[in-house]
Formats: sequence, C-alpha cells, structure tokens
Amino acid sequence: MLKDKLILLSINPKTGHIQGQTSMNYLLLCATLYDLVLMEKLTISSNKFTVFPGSTGDPVLDNMLNTLAGLQGKKLSTVISKLTFTTSKIYKSQIKHLENIRLISSRPLIWLGIRWGNLYRVIRDEKLKMTQTMLERTLIYGRRTNIENRLLIELLSIGNILNIFFSSREYKTIAAKRAKTLIGSKFEHHQESLTTIRKLIISHLKASRAVKG
Repeated sequence: MLKDKLILLSINPKTGHIQGQTSMNYLLLCATLYDLVLMEKLTISSNKFTVFPGSTGDPVLDNMLNTLAGLQGKKLSTVISKLTFTTSKIYKSQIKHLENIRLISSRPLIWLGIRWGNLYRVIRDEKLKMTQTMLERTLIYGRRTNIENRLLIELLSIGNILNIFFSSREYKTIAAKRAKTLIGSKFEHHQESLTTIRKLIISHLKASRAVKG
C-alpha cells in the first residue's frame, strides 16, 4: 500500500524519528485516498465522489471507506475539510496497523522522566530496499515507473523527505528536478480523482504551515 510505504520510508533508521512529522498527517490522508482510488474503491468527478463498498483487506482503508460512504452526496471539498480534522486519528491507526502486521516496532521516547512520543524501527525491510532502489532508478537514472511509485515520489517530495535518500548535492539536485517533472505530468489513469485529491489536501497543508509559521 502507498500509505504503508510512505511511513516506512519516513522513519529515520539512525534516530527512529519520523521525518516530515509536521506534514505527515496530511500526506498520510492523501496517501490513504490515493490507495482507494488505485484500488478503484473511490472515484471523483466534478467535485463529487463515489465509493464502492467492500473489504480492502486493510483496516485503515476500510475505516476510511466507511467514513466516505457516510458522507456521500456532499461536495468533496467539504468532505476533505472534515477529514483534515481526523488526520491524527488516521495516523495513529496507521502506526498501530504497521505494528500489528510486524512491519515496524516502537519504543517510548523518554527524556527527563517525561514521555515525548515514540521512536520507530522498520522490522522487515526487504520491500523497503526495493522501493529505495526504485527511487534511485527513477530519479537519478530517469527510468520509467508505475503510477503508485510516482505518487509516492510526489508525497515524499512535498514532505521534504526525498532528500534523505541521496547523499551528494548533485544527486539531490537531479532527484528534485525529476520529481518536479513527474509531479507536473499527467496520469495515464484516474487523472481527475488523483489531481483533485492532491489539490484539496495540499491546500489544507499549506494553510496549516502558514498558521504554524
């Protein structure tokens, strides 16, 4: 799942912190909706959406699908606004899901006797290494990639997480340019659904960043 890869790639292997934490809740909401579109459980047309009931095999996606089903008939912009108030809940559910399927482990971060959150470690990193190889092939060597990987690159770029995968300044520059080109190009499938979701959620993310300064 796109949302799973987003979290796994955001965990700093040295510190255990999740990179791009200030943006992660919004990016995870975006990834969750992207996953539903790619699974053809959600379609969007003219600011209205349609959901197709049925289990996805993923509790986080199932919960989102049920939430959207209860809001059908409302404008998507209104629904996205409502969902942005639940991003912390979605984030916690996603972390718990990854722990339950043993993709990550966590331990409390305690300083001066006070708990400040959690530190995380990726347990099974085989697929993670494959994804990191994909990032290098796509962003450094210009190889073609699939729609899911393209969306992942988009989310990592927006969250300012992409740079951590490339050590040299030259590679960082090349990766940033190729990511920008990918983000600006059209999708072969689900064009309206994906671009509408991105536009609405990124708008809320920018507003949140402006408030926080």
